[in-house]
Amino acid sequence: MPTTTQTTARPHQWEYAGLGLAPFRYSGMEEKWFGGGTSGIPRKPGSSCDACGQSIAIVCWIESADGQRFKVGCDCVRKVDNARNKRAAEPVVVAMDRDRRKLQADKRHAREDTKLEAGLAMINENRDLLASMPHPMKQWAERGQTLLDQVDWFLRSAGTTGKLRIIREVEAALKAEEEADVQLSGK
Repeated sequence: MPTTTQTTARPHQWEYAGLGLAPFRYSGMEEKWFGGGTSGIPRKPGSSCDACGQSIAIVCWIESADGQRFKVGCDCVRKVDNARNKRAAEPVVVAMDRDRRKLQADKRHAREDTKLEAGLAMINENRDLLASMPHPMKQWAERGQTLLDQVDWFLRSAGTTGKLRIIREVEAALKAEEEADVQLSGK
């Protein structure tokens, strides 16, 4: 005689934790740190996961069906839906990963902007010295081009990577020039 088994849907683990009613949906990400910088306090994660209590710096916001909003870490956000419905969780993970990549790109762009600003200031301070140095490529140096000509070309024509590269080359050239001056004065 065939028997039928009735499967009852188990409540989501976040429902047990009192974080709202399923289904849950991912609603964004932010980064939170405590300390660091000039304060002298070591940099530590600035929040904690409402689901498991783990310290987190990357805060993923979740909204429940009944309107509650809470925060979890990247590992816990992967539990946004029950294991019985993995397909429903895939868009959540994709959205979280996209937001995480954007957050990392924004941080990288901020670092690059800081380096570009400092590099441009260094170049402007040493324009006369750069104009007295030969172009690093022999064929251009033979035509009377200088290192400053190459720098100006990169600053006009190159993207961020090229500009950062020429700034590193200028730093190396200035350091070599400084070392040569020290050797000449020391003899």
